[in-house]
Amino acid sequence: MLYLPLTRKQIFWFEYAFLSLMICITFFVGLPFAGKTVGIWLTLLKSLVFLWAYLSIVLSAVSVGFDPFGAAFLFLLFDIVMGSIGSAKLSASFNPYKFISPLRQESMLASAVFAAVLTYASYRLFTTRSGER
Repeated sequence: MLYLPLTRKQIFWFEYAFLSLMICITFFVGLPFAGKTVGIWLTLLKSLVFLWAYLSIVLSAVSVGFDPFGAAFLFLLFDIVMGSIGSAKLSASFNPYKFISPLRQESMLASAVFAAVLTYASYRLFTTRSGER
């Protein structure tokens, strides 16, 4: 990565921009075949939130020296288990993680904020710890 004429900040944001662009392109290619509802745009937003959260986990893991595939798989397992416990309704089995889960996304706003916090943390780790392992 040192031989590229780009800074670490640029590399970090180019990764996010490229993958977000790929999701948007595939969304718009498939848009003519989807139903004409407002919910289809929510699918795009949910896909982007999922991408930003999981890419942040992978970049954070790489920045601190973990295996990117192992970290993504472990976070996916954690997300599946924690998202399946309890319910999102206020009761004895209330689970607030369902609101911020990148997989479940019971609250779109809470999931987006959680993904933004993860993105900021991975940005700080990637730029300060050099992102090279």
